[in-house]
Amino acid sequence: MRYLRDSRLIFCFYALLAIAVSVQKYVLDRVEHDKKSLHHYNNYLIFKYSAKHLLEGKNLYASYPDEYDDLYKYSPTFAVLMLPFWYLPDAIGLCLWNLFNAIPLFFAIWLMPMPQEKRAFVAWLILPELIINMQNAQSNGLVAACMIMTFVAIEHRKWVITALPIALSAFIKIFGVLSSILAVFSKNRYKVMIFGAVWFALWLILPLLVVPPSNLIAQYENWLTLLKEDYEPLRSASVYGCWLAWFEKEPPRMWLTLIGVAALLLPLTQIKKYENLNFRITYLGFLMIWGVIFNHRAESPTFIIAICGVMLWFFAQEKTLLNVVLLALALFCTAILPSDLVPKSWTEYGWKYELKALSCILIWLKAGYDLILKSAQTEERLAPSAA
Repeated sequence: MRYLRDSRLIFCFYALLAIAVSVQKYVLDRVEHDKKSLHHYNNYLIFKYSAKHLLEGKNLYASYPDEYDDLYKYSPTFAVLMLPFWYLPDAIGLCLWNLFNAIPLFFAIWLMPMPQEKRAFVAWLILPELIINMQNAQSNGLVAACMIMTFVAIEHRKWVITALPIALSAFIKIFGVLSSILAVFSKNRYKVMIFGAVWFALWLILPLLVVPPSNLIAQYENWLTLLKEDYEPLRSASVYGCWLAWFEKEPPRMWLTLIGVAALLLPLTQIKKYENLNFRITYLGFLMIWGVIFNHRAESPTFIIAICGVMLWFFAQEKTLLNVVLLALALFCTAILPSDLVPKSWTEYGWKYELKALSCILIWLKAGYDLILKSAQTEERLAPSAA
């Protein structure tokens, strides 16, 4: 089975899978949803049309029901990055978009300082969630890649580019800025902060290439307004959604968030453990899971980020029976339970009780235990960046 560890095979599989999923969604054309006829790749259309609206000086965050369902919720910078897709036919653009989610994630995983066998396992095991992300034409694969690449840049002391994926992910989805916490592992935090400010400023003003300053300011104001209104109570695949599902009452959002933030930062008080590679990798996984389970808008396609975190935690820790059981539970609840491989009643039960989120919450708690209470694992040698 050595060929399954071959980076070329995995790369080709990722690329072909992205194209196959895109073609499938394009050929299916439309689906009926809430008495409306929508394209199967509605999210891609939201992203694509944002570029058009930006060029035309329209409010990016208004409703455009004749073009797509739902609202655009990303930054004006992201709309600029989607400009090339506006000029492409949907069939080609959709394929490229999913490739931009799959291929960077593959490279991010393959550059991780882990043995080749472990990297291969991670790359194969996250595929079910990556497929869900691509079927929904979402951007979560790219966000996951940015978070992992931040870690890789820090490990290889590439201070100039360390903050590039941090800033990029923040302008794609705001919670991507969480990867900036990883700067605590940097040997030169001040350089990371300086270059981070530069990259952030560049991404912030990038839309000025196509719109005047007054329009850009208005777009950012509209974005902030949307984000404030977007914090309405909503059932989600998160800690808050699990609370609502299991206790059937509105969760104490502020208290849960404060507890979550405290738990996220607590392992970082153990500065002596920073020198241990497994501690750092486990914390990366811990952080990626946190970014999903404490996201009040988390949905199924978002879990490619959490599952990447789950895999990093698992392969950085000892293979105890408890860890194996937790991993198996997560794989079942995230990849199998929502599929046609089980009876529909099982799937409905899984959605009703947010088992997808719950399985990742359990692993997040175990990862926190590993980081805080367990002694550091044996240091692994820095693996070569390609194999």
